[in-house]
Amino acid sequence: MAGFTYDPADIAVLAKPLLLREGLTAPNRIAYQPMEGNDALPDGAPSPTTLARYLERAAGSAGIEFVEALAVSPGAKARGDQLILNESTR
Repeated sequence: MAGFTYDPADIAVLAKPLLLREGLTAPNRIAYQPMEGNDALPDGAPSPTTLARYLERAAGSAGIEFVEALAVSPGAKARGDQLILNESTR
């Protein structure tokens, strides 16, 4: 890109902590966007693949993780392998 210059100060704010609410501060302002893995178990519970994905992200450097879309009942699922958040899967 012609004329583009990079100044580290432009993104330095991303490394600063972010107060989310009293008593809860993200260590930085980098966030993982929500992306559906579509790898839940048939009952909508997280599969080993789902858990591994979130554990890997938690070990990274992002301070904020947005969770993927969750259905609240089997009839509300957009896809067959979408996560469901209900009494049996919580």
